[in-house]
Amino acid sequence: MLDLTASDPGELDLVRHVVREIVQMVPSVAPETIMLVGATCRDILHSALGFDWPLRATNDLDLAFAMADWADYSHLTSRLTPMRDAANGVRYAVAGVPVDLMPFGRVEDPAGIVTPRGRGEAMSVWAFREVYAGAMNLRLDPNTQIRVPSIPGYAALKLCAWLDRAGGGQYKDAADLATVLYWFANSDALEERLYSSDAGNAVLLEHEMDLSASAAHLLGQDIRALLGPERHNELRARWPDARRALLISELTLPVEAQWPRDHRRRSEIVAAMESGLELV
Repeated sequence: MLDLTASDPGELDLVRHVVREIVQMVPSVAPETIMLVGATCRDILHSALGFDWPLRATNDLDLAFAMADWADYSHLTSRLTPMRDAANGVRYAVAGVPVDLMPFGRVEDPAGIVTPRGRGEAMSVWAFREVYAGAMNLRLDPNTQIRVPSIPGYAALKLCAWLDRAGGGQYKDAADLATVLYWFANSDALEERLYSSDAGNAVLLEHEMDLSASAAHLLGQDIRALLGPERHNELRARWPDARRALLISELTLPVEAQWPRDHRRRSEIVAAMESGLELV
């Protein structure tokens, strides 16, 4: 099990500070209903996995809330100051930190869609419920823990984010997906899984003992298992799209990561992930 408390203390302190403020303001919001998503989630996973090469910087925090109804969300946001310079309508100042507050769960209508009052239009929270169900616990103090997506869960959210945002010229999700593929390809546990089981051996043989492609295939399998049939069918209906070649071009990492720079090689890795996901 990944030890999230081994992450960068600065990142953990930021999350702890914001969650404490939220719980103090609205005690009916249980910390266990909060799921960390976005760049800080990525950074905590990156650090907990033992990697220290630099990632894309951010100055905000993204928190998702599993809500039974709109009451707690409305109570919380009514006590906060909206960030007027943010276009998404869900960003508020919490303890001096810009925080995106994203409700999901029973407030979705239809599934995967919410319309927060402050936003005024629908926003996607696709697969948040599935990712939350498969998430890990992050203990912030002896009495407080929140949820953090598993690595396949984080990857699932990034796949959807790419499909949602690439059409508008936002390509940052591709680099985040490349980061997850890198984590899988450089995981001792993943290597053990490939070499010590019949299923892992079959994946290795399918990809001619190519470790990075085999890792991408297993990542795809894990995402598919986490999503379940309904969400998987929804993803298949959107994939592949006309931006697949663009995804491969944008699937880049800093030079410190020693990630493939060759387009053909990155295409092979994406194809292996698609194979594991049964998208093609």
